[in-house]
Amino acid sequence: MIFQKIVILVANTLGCGPQPDSFRYHENFHVNTLGHFADEVGGIRIPNLSQLGLGNITYIKGAEKPNLPWAYYGKIRSRTDGKDIASGFLELAGINLQKPFRVFEEEIPESVSDTFREFLGTELQILHVTSLAEVMKNLERLNAKEPLLPILFTEKNESTLELAIHVNDIAKTNRKEKEILEFMKENISAHKIAQGVLHIMDGGSESFRLIPDKRKDVFFEILDQNTVFQTLELKRIPVYAYGNIGKIYNYAGFAEDYQISDPVELMNYLSDEIRDAATDPDGKAVFVANIMNMDLCHYYNHNLYDYVKMLEKMDSQIPKILRNINDFDWVFITGVHGCDLLQENAHTREYSPLLIYNKTFKNAEKKNMGVRKTFSDIAESISEAYGLETHYGGEAFWNLMSKI
Repeated sequence: MIFQKIVILVANTLGCGPQPDSFRYHENFHVNTLGHFADEVGGIRIPNLSQLGLGNITYIKGAEKPNLPWAYYGKIRSRTDGKDIASGFLELAGINLQKPFRVFEEEIPESVSDTFREFLGTELQILHVTSLAEVMKNLERLNAKEPLLPILFTEKNESTLELAIHVNDIAKTNRKEKEILEFMKENISAHKIAQGVLHIMDGGSESFRLIPDKRKDVFFEILDQNTVFQTLELKRIPVYAYGNIGKIYNYAGFAEDYQISDPVELMNYLSDEIRDAATDPDGKAVFVANIMNMDLCHYYNHNLYDYVKMLEKMDSQIPKILRNINDFDWVFITGVHGCDLLQENAHTREYSPLLIYNKTFKNAEKKNMGVRKTFSDIAESISEAYGLETHYGGEAFWNLMSKI
């Protein structure tokens, strides 16, 4: 088998059913983002993902189940103890955490909140909430006559530390957004928390609200292990990041990083990049894209129709990607967690679909890869494909294809 370009499309929230240990994370562990959302809206129109085999992995109302899907298909699970974005993406890149990121089970410790008060020079409202929706509901009940303090909060069962500040109040803290983000990164690193989030609020006489487009994220930085992307960089195989991928990995291992949030714009740009971007002398390069708004489009307004529209937009752009790959290029499509808001107002511990497409193997008959045990199978497969001689605690899936 010959491997040149590898394209990895990640939609954070492509959950397709509960992992065996979901009961540890959810009171109602019968989670299934794709299945439940499709039922709720009366069906999802995703002909391209269906043709690749998404409907063969789990029942999705509106999705076809072809007898001969174009891609190899299966389910893939997280081995890491957690359901946060950082854990999933790190595992996908070959980092298997020995200990899970810290979760504040009941409340934010005073030692943490006091450092934020001192840094910002203001009092804070401290919350421990079940989800972001709870913060938003509290804001809707306020009006401009009431004092609005910056809100420091964490979400139940999530390894996050989040700060919400009104746009008019940032100047009063004598801190710039960049300084606040750097301070948050120092704190999540000190306390082994996966993710820090800065939310910006606005609003006036009627109600306050969070502004999704102004959200900023910082992530825990792993310093003692290399991701597969860093190993590729050492081997001078270029890796290109799209969406907020670079930020998640603290920009380590990438030749270029393009922060594009709109899925149509992202995939249009990516399809051209696959055709035109520089490769190594053997034609090797990796393209990693996170369809980032899939994770947030319904998280702020709890309108799952926005998620469905986003997924359908993503689906409509897939032919552009497939047209620009050659016989030795491979396309991976997967996720890193679910977000079944019909069952849970937060990330959900689910299997993610795994689709592997190559033109040469398009007409192979046996394509069911079954259940993969860890997201690190993706890192292991990239390493084996490019002869990196580095292992990532997973199992490469190429042997399933070579036997067919």
